[in-house]
Amino acid sequence: MNTNDLAAEMQRFLGDTEGIHQRVEGAISEVREADFTGTALDGGVTVTVSGMGALRGIDIHVTAKRAYDNITLGEAVTEAIRAAELAARGALNDRVLEASGVSGLSGLLKPEQLARLRRIVPEG
Repeated sequence: MNTNDLAAEMQRFLGDTEGIHQRVEGAISEVREADFTGTALDGGVTVTVSGMGALRGIDIHVTAKRAYDNITLGEAVTEAIRAAELAARGALNDRVLEASGVSGLSGLLKPEQLARLRRIVPEG
């Protein structure tokens, strides 16, 4: 892609700030309403969080309750929560980048330029 094409694409991207804002808000709302799960102990512990990381549920399978002590189960719950939160954060980042058009610029930008744009979206 030549410099004129890149400039035109960037101008189009930057000229649609209201549309970008609306798409990003919609993406955040979608992720906020979604559930994300994380597991530990080979599925013996399953945790569900909202897209914003709020804990919605913890399920400890009966076999895990019998097989593990309370400390191991507590550590497994923590591990599952972290996995679920990571999934939620990843989905939020992906959806916001997609909605903002940043992911669509990947073919236009050098990897280090795209990485700088991706840093705009917070991870936590």
